[in-house]
Amino acid sequence: MFDPLGLISLDQLMALIATHGDAIYVLGFTFALARSGFLPPLLAGYAAHQGALEPALTFAVFWGGSWLGDEIRFYIGRRWGRAIVTRFEILHRPIEIAFGLLDRYPLLFILSYRFARGMRSVAAMVVGMTELIWARFTGLNLIGAALWAGIFTGAGYSLGHVSEAVLGDAANKATLALLALFLLAGWLLTRRAQATR
Repeated sequence: MFDPLGLISLDQLMALIATHGDAIYVLGFTFALARSGFLPPLLAGYAAHQGALEPALTFAVFWGGSWLGDEIRFYIGRRWGRAIVTRFEILHRPIEIAFGLLDRYPLLFILSYRFARGMRSVAAMVVGMTELIWARFTGLNLIGAALWAGIFTGAGYSLGHVSEAVLGDAANKATLALLALFLLAGWLLTRRAQATR
């Protein structure tokens, strides 16, 4: 069964555009609201280069969805974060890592967490559990969402002349590189914290 939020190929995207027209923008917004993957915004940027989507609107859709999704997660963290952490033991370790990174690199963490696969699910919620003023988070969230949307829709647009296979391979390598970078940062921070005890 086709998962519209798990778009995996340019052929699928082009078929959706042909079938549903401008409703594809709602799909892009919904994806960015719910997830932080690389391939859909890359493919959308690629489709914009091909003339199937409007470039500025494509960027705005992914930017807006990403921003709003994290505003919701921040609110959940502010309102129910402690109760959620207490109830779901599986979240303890990711939240502990997120708190460690946020404590050491607050600005960098807020601007970059959506680039690390799996981190976005808890990161904005963790920020909501702190004393950070919501207006400050909103400003940083707008910038972080713009960076994420701009980098990936822009990369897809600028790579519009290369093949889909190359584009998908580039997205997978970028995901692995960013994941490795965040894992290394988390490991170094954990090691440093243990050394200071």
